[in-house]
Amino acid sequence: MFFTSDKVQHLETVMDEELKLVFKYCTTNKLSINLAKTNYMVISSSRLDGSLHIHNIERKSQIKYLGVYIDQNLHWGPQIQHINDKLVKNVGIISKIRYYVDLRTLRQLYFSFIYPYLTYGITSWGSTCKTRLHKIQTKQNKCVRSMFFAYSRDNAIPYFNLLEILTLENIYKFKVALFTHKITNNATNVPITFKGTLTLASEVHSYNTRFVPNPNFHRPGISNNYGAGTFAFVGSKIWENIPS
Repeated sequence: MFFTSDKVQHLETVMDEELKLVFKYCTTNKLSINLAKTNYMVISSSRLDGSLHIHNIERKSQIKYLGVYIDQNLHWGPQIQHINDKLVKNVGIISKIRYYVDLRTLRQLYFSFIYPYLTYGITSWGSTCKTRLHKIQTKQNKCVRSMFFAYSRDNAIPYFNLLEILTLENIYKFKVALFTHKITNNATNVPITFKGTLTLASEVHSYNTRFVPNPNFHRPGISNNYGAGTFAFVGSKIWENIPS
């Protein structure tokens, strides 16, 4: 369940009423809710009153949802740490097995042990600041270097190019661009939440510029880091930088 409000009391009242309907539905259909495994989280750019109560459900500062750790500040720290822990283990596996297999096999192992963790949900957590992503990029660099038995101080980019794989930053740009393309072409598998998120610049500006006819999307104005991480802002920016 999701609800947005700028007033704490309104938030509490609406969620309580909606939960009553959920409980009524479950009772009618002979279903039970495990309250011990049910909780809520308030996502806000400012700190809300800690006295907020939602139907006696425990409040959490972070929640694992469909395999992604979401924190109340959308800093994605827990998710980054989760990925880092997985990469530490799997990079170690590749480092040990590199003595017994060829480069082609190592590349296949990379796409089995490393790549899935770098891509899952990246269109969400990939928008966090580069300083938080640095630890993941470091592990990816270490993995690529190890395949070539390179020194830790060697520039990793040439090895990425030889393997024809993307860096973390470019994986993020690639996935966002793909999702933007789906929205643009009204793909049936795009969540309804994102329909209408992007607006063509030609539909906003009445005057003609080099920016409008490409076609590019209107980039919304932002006032904080939260705005800079929204899909409408990031998606339009990445799409604009893709050659025609």
